[in-house]
Amino acid sequence: FSETFLDSTQTRNSAVSRAKELDYTPRSHRAALASVRVTVTPTGDPAYITIPKGTRFRGLLNGNRYVFSNREAVTINSNNGFFSAILPIYEGEETTQKHLIASYDGTLTLQINNQNIDTNTLQIDVRPSVASSSRENWTKCLDILSVDGTSKIWYLQQNMYGFFETIFGDDVLGMKPIPGNVVEIKYNVTNGPAANGIRTFAGIDEIADTSNYTISTLSISSGGQDPEDIESIKFNAPRHYTIQNRA
Repeated sequence: FSETFLDSTQTRNSAVSRAKELDYTPRSHRAALASVRVTVTPTGDPAYITIPKGTRFRGLLNGNRYVFSNREAVTINSNNGFFSAILPIYEGEETTQKHLIASYDGTLTLQINNQNIDTNTLQIDVRPSVASSSRENWTKCLDILSVDGTSKIWYLQQNMYGFFETIFGDDVLGMKPIPGNVVEIKYNVTNGPAANGIRTFAGIDEIADTSNYTISTLSISSGGQDPEDIESIKFNAPRHYTIQNRA
């Protein structure tokens, strides 16, 4: 009986369920973040080079290997043939789930099949069909007052088994994907706090078609977190509901 009340629940899945009634989604894993300076010596004499989004770097800690990457592309202009930029890099490797949408009733719910995701990295693209290469980015809904039946949005919740789920609209509060669409869900799988404290990094991918670049660490990796625990959920959910996005 106590599991039916947020303040007396003893199991995390019950706390998640009660928090859902208060429109509160527990925090997922959070990836560790480091800041590095990347200095590239490209071939030829280009006016600029680009470090693409998702360029991978390797960090070692206690004999374990961790993969980091940048979340935004960076363009570096030439400074007398010198190319250098400060780059924030996050631990975790990108994974993509693809779902071919069949007919369904009600709303569409898709489970993310890894519990170690960082939900800050979630990105959802929708393709018209399997044969189509075009895709359109749908965004996470943060405020239902600004959406209608044509809004290309999705909602996020956590289920009782600890997996996150993306929920699409009902043609009233967001558009419904139609049968035949392909939904691509991209996200980073992270090790959370295990990747905190890394001091040195090396490149994995080429930059500007060369491996001739150096990496110096400006700040060691930090900020990696485990998912929100039950006591934090019980504390934050009712306060989130009380504030309801108001100042």
